[in-house]
Amino acid sequence: MALIKTRARGLKLDDTFAFTGTVSGAGGGKVLQVTHRQRTGQSLVASTSSFEAIPTYGSITPSSSSSKVLVMITLPSMYHSTSNSGFIKIVRESSVVSTGGSIAGSTLQEDDYSVYKGTNDMQTSKNAYTFLDEPNTTSAVHYQVFIKNRTDGHFYVGQGSAQYHDVTLMEISA
Repeated sequence: MALIKTRARGLKLDDTFAFTGTVSGAGGGKVLQVTHRQRTGQSLVASTSSFEAIPTYGSITPSSSSSKVLVMITLPSMYHSTSNSGFIKIVRESSVVSTGGSIAGSTLQEDDYSVYKGTNDMQTSKNAYTFLDEPNTTSAVHYQVFIKNRTDGHFYVGQGSAQYHDVTLMEISA
């Protein structure tokens, strides 16, 4: 029986629930492994010409080339120094790209954010991405976040040291 702890709205921090049934119509598949990486802090970019890697990534090595990977990434609030916007890309890489490095892998998700700088430095709220990937490999794969600025100023992901970036990866059998 799987045990899941959650911080969902309406539940207390220590509430737990268990799922013991089956899901019909979902095509089968079992969770073979789960990896999780969390970091804190902010990342920023001033460049408007290219995407730059931030240290938000997760890694997993599928046990079968037919396995799928459920990718779940939560980013903290975003902020722009001149009330403009920035771009986010989630990329599958064959190795972790150093902070500030360029994209070498396959883009899986892409979003454009308009963020606001007000009198009290208002920001967007947390942002979550969930998608199913088919990496077709038994080599290590890394899911990494890249950011790019749209206009003058700086585009921030997270602000301050208490901002959590979470990457959870689940290998699902075929």
